[in-house]
Amino acid sequence: DAVTEAVKDTDLGAETLTIQVGTGTAVDFDTTGKTYQELADEISFATGMSASVEEVGTDSYRLVIKSTDSGTDNALTITGTASQTLGYTTDGTTENATNHTLDAQNMQGTIDNVAYDVASNTVTTQGLTVTAVELGDSSVSIQRDTGAITTLVQDFMTTYNELVDLIDEEAYSADSPLADVGSLKSMLSSIKDMLFEDYNTVDGDTSTDMNVFAIGFELDTDGHLSMDTTLFAEAITDNFEGLKSLFLGVAEDKGLGTVLKEYIDDLNGFEGLISVYDDNMTQRKLDLEEDKEDAIADLDEKYSLMAMQFASYGTIIAQMEASFGGLKMMIQQSTSG
Repeated sequence: DAVTEAVKDTDLGAETLTIQVGTGTAVDFDTTGKTYQELADEISFATGMSASVEEVGTDSYRLVIKSTDSGTDNALTITGTASQTLGYTTDGTTENATNHTLDAQNMQGTIDNVAYDVASNTVTTQGLTVTAVELGDSSVSIQRDTGAITTLVQDFMTTYNELVDLIDEEAYSADSPLADVGSLKSMLSSIKDMLFEDYNTVDGDTSTDMNVFAIGFELDTDGHLSMDTTLFAEAITDNFEGLKSLFLGVAEDKGLGTVLKEYIDDLNGFEGLISVYDDNMTQRKLDLEEDKEDAIADLDEKYSLMAMQFASYGTIIAQMEASFGGLKMMIQQSTSG
């Protein structure tokens, strides 16, 4: 029931309000010592429900309780002694139709002759998100997802910058395990040439040429790419087709994305730079492992030979000690005589 401002700011009383969302576990709220707003705050902390104290007229307020999710599966059941005091029920259990304003219901509709009966008023079909606002026919408008385009281009920049750092680190590191850094530097140089090229020539007319720096790409002194997001957003809005041609191009004049993909495919293809480099590294690993095994075999052979020599030395030393013992005895005998 509606109450005055003076009443809403006083204690509700020592009664229990029980709220259940769908078939979930019922939650008891003790109204002892709580104002309407304090009770609303406690309800809103519970899962699946929210509450607020709303002004519905001059000096007239109601405690409005809602489920946070839509659909019949999330219908609220309000009971308890406090529910009767607050006007939600007439005897603690029977719903008070006067104060019950909206029944939980599913969104029911037909999209492309497919019937839907779902809890949410939003349906995703064939890549489109359709939101029901009111009863009746609806129309669907499709807009470009420019945010996704920006994210993809920034991901490309991040990957390019990581490649620059990786090759620079190996090229100037005395401890680099890579034997042919020159090939990697050559690959990066080719990618830079493609990146800085002009594209979008139409029927030989170079006046339509575009490059990445005209749409917001920036290059710092370390060779890293970054983006002027404002300039890039303007390019998307004002010249989307030109932007598309810059990256995709056409059969007779391929765009940046197309030539980069073809180049990378070639790098990974048969006798491509990366494939050859990978084969060379694999063969080098095999050669090193073979050299290691040969070195171990040589060491084992030398160790065996040294062991045999030390054994021979032991015999010689024993003989020398025996001879020295005999000589010592002879000296002692000649001295005593």
